[in-house]
Amino acid sequence: MTESKEVAPEIIAHVEQDEADFLAAWGAEPIEARSEVDSRIDWLMERIAKRRGVIADNNATAAQRAAQIEDWRQGENAKIERSVDWFNYQIRLLLPADGAEFKDQYGKKSRTLPFGTVGFKAHPSTLEVFDEERALAWAEARGLEIKTKRTVSKTTLKKALGDERSGDGFEVITHPDDFFVRIDD
Repeated sequence: MTESKEVAPEIIAHVEQDEADFLAAWGAEPIEARSEVDSRIDWLMERIAKRRGVIADNNATAAQRAAQIEDWRQGENAKIERSVDWFNYQIRLLLPADGAEFKDQYGKKSRTLPFGTVGFKAHPSTLEVFDEERALAWAEARGLEIKTKRTVSKTTLKKALGDERSGDGFEVITHPDDFFVRIDD
């Protein structure tokens, strides 16, 4: 049997000091120095850390689902837009063919109803020059302003025509009125 020897108190104190120095080097405290308050705080901080992990998981799930929801939203809205186009087409079929007939029938260019306004929006006619040289000669013969680039002002040509619809090398192109439906929100 081995004889048990008692360790000198100064050696125990030296070992305890070495342990305290080691723990201090790592930013820890000796176990005995931790109080009940420290244990409670540590337990609460663990709960905070776990809940922050759950928040991160929720955010990741939401991001994934957001992409799925966006795809669903776009698909559903595309179907609805097709039905809106069909309703606009059905309204168009019920009305006169153009803005002039609409105005003759209703006395104005648009009609306000409980859910919105329907009618025609006029587009100004535009001038298309299809032969620049002939249009220039026509403008020069009438003393119209000629741009230095040797082009004729479409606005000036259009004004000079008056009620005529064409001249030598150009003609006025009229555009049909745009049909519209505006829903009041």
